[in-house]
Amino acid sequence: MDVAILGLIGVVVGALVTGGVQLFIDWRKERRVVSRARRLVTGELLNAELMLGLLATLRTWPTLLHVDSALPTSAWRENRGHLTDVLDERLWSQLVLVYTGIEADRGRLTLAKNSPGVALTQDDIVGLKSSVKTVQALRHALGGRGAWQEEISDGGRTKPDEPGEEGQA
Repeated sequence: MDVAILGLIGVVVGALVTGGVQLFIDWRKERRVVSRARRLVTGELLNAELMLGLLATLRTWPTLLHVDSALPTSAWRENRGHLTDVLDERLWSQLVLVYTGIEADRGRLTLAKNSPGVALTQDDIVGLKSSVKTVQALRHALGGRGAWQEEISDGGRTKPDEPGEEGQA
């Protein structure tokens, strides 16, 4: 009888330990999937930030052969399901709106591809510059760092000049 009770206790403890280990493994896997999804989406947002910034410097809409590669949204489409439950409602809504804007800009680029020489209006330029700031802020909110846009805007410097470098050639 004592052996049977010890056996039963062993089975119960084994089941609990196995279940706990499986829960831990699943939790870690989900964390990795979410981390990967964030990284892919922030990388795609960085691409959009840089491309929209470049577009804002042009006089006409460019005629791109591959619009999808200029403003891709594949990382968002493939990974948004992993981000749905981990992002707060506000950040999620901002992401949806930003990607809707990126899709609209892709449509405008597609139209420009079929009608070369279409001028960018002042409103277009202001809108693109505003989009750059919005995308950049959203990318930072998702945890994206190391953006090139900040480096471009300050002349490529990532740190202040060292003392005593003035006048050296």
